[in-house]
Amino acid sequence: MTQTRPKLSAGERRLRLLEVASRVFAGGSYRGTTTAEIARAVGCSEPILYRHFQSKRELYFACVDGAWDELRSKLDAVMETQDPAEALARARRDLDALGRGKTALAQFWVQAMTEASEDPEIRRFMRRHLKAVHAYLARLIAQGQALGIVHPERDPEVEAWSMIGGITFGAMSERLGGLLDGVAPRIREQRRAWLTP
Repeated sequence: MTQTRPKLSAGERRLRLLEVASRVFAGGSYRGTTTAEIARAVGCSEPILYRHFQSKRELYFACVDGAWDELRSKLDAVMETQDPAEALARARRDLDALGRGKTALAQFWVQAMTEASEDPEIRRFMRRHLKAVHAYLARLIAQGQALGIVHPERDPEVEAWSMIGGITFGAMSERLGGLLDGVAPRIREQRRAWLTP
């Protein structure tokens, strides 16, 4: 006797679509990934996918937002930490994974930047998204300064853009096959030495 899987609610199906689509997009490219490929990976039809997302672009934007929301929730927990040593350790762990280009979010940034010159909607989305990420990271750095774990003379706005640049470069290195393999740990150590008192 075969067992049928329980039917997912619309909200559960949407979350499942986002989870699988994020993996498929992160492992390939925006342009090279098709909605048919994503639907197959999810185990549904394309019409079901289009009930939740009007276009591949809308699905991609939802994946970017979802990946950022996941990281931001981890960093929110860091901002609530009052123990400086624990806050520093947690922030390093979460940001180092992003900076090594190992996360879906970092891969999405590189993909979107390659598409932005030809797709004005992606360009507008990424400008808004990166400005929001920057504002958040600047607040995180300022919070780190208040906790005494970030050097007080560093400019949070400048350092936030430097982080975004480093994260993007780390993801590019990952896509190119370890461009920074020998030097990446030294870059991270130099950045830590620069940022910490």
